[in-house]
Order: sequence, then C-alpha cells, then structure tokens
Amino acid sequence: MKYWLEPRWPPIDNDPLGRGAEVLNGLWFHQRKRHVAEKMSVGDKVLLYETGLHPDTRAHGAKAIVAWGSVTGPPEPCACECINGKCFNIRVPFEVKKHIPWHRTKQDGIPLDTVRQILQKTRPHWSDRATVARTTLKLQPKEFEALRQELERHCGR
Repeated sequence: MKYWLEPRWPPIDNDPLGRGAEVLNGLWFHQRKRHVAEKMSVGDKVLLYETGLHPDTRAHGAKAIVAWGSVTGPPEPCACECINGKCFNIRVPFEVKKHIPWHRTKQDGIPLDTVRQILQKTRPHWSDRATVARTTLKLQPKEFEALRQELERHCGR
C-alpha cells in the first residue's frame, strides 16, 4: 500500500474535476501525469489538498487538505475534459472516507502551514515555503497518518 497527497483545484459550478460529485469517485490526471496514476493501486490511501486558485475561473480555494480516501480501482482512460489547456483523460477510481463539508470555510481544512509543519518532522529539508499545490506527493505511512488524524480532528469540529 502506498500513501499520496494529491492536489485538486477549488470547486467551480459544473466542473467535473472540481470538488463536486465527480471527484468523490475519481482522481483525474492529464497525459503528462500518467506515470503518477499508473503507480497508484487499489487500497492506496490519498489525501486531497485543495489549491488556492482555480486556473480557469480564478475561484479561490482553501489551500488546505480537505479530504482523504482510498483508491478503488486501476487507472482507466476516460473522456477527455479540457481545463486551462490541460486535457484530463485518465481517471483513478477513488472513494472518499472523510471530508470537510463542502460549504464550510477554508479554515476548516488542514492549512498549508500545518501541512508543512507535519511534513518537516520527517522531511527536514522542506522549507516554510514548500508547496504541495503543483504535483502529487508520495507520503510515508507515518506522514499520512499524522495528516489523516489532523483532518479527522478538523472534521469533528
């Protein structure tokens, strides 16, 4: 089993790649990130980090971890959804186990500063300016568990 931190754009109306119904059953990748999708296996655990800005609409996001779940199937080709010049045509089936209710504010997720503090415990080379918004990050089991527990605490508020 592997552990991942996957960035997601903030939700927008009618966006199948946003934080609506579609993201609840899949992780979406464009062709250049196919190698990441192919490393994912059934049972892998994934934390979803919502980025600060949607590139098409400029919708503001939480800059926080807002959900976690498990991969439920192998990567599969899907109909191409193009957003901001990137065509997302690979879907990894995914089931959300816990998430911040979508209507709540960005203070309800695990903010980027807290994510950095937790990851710096096992990655001392990480700076206070390190970002998780651009690429999928493979986590160690104890990193995933620390972040998952923090999310569970935030979901219980």
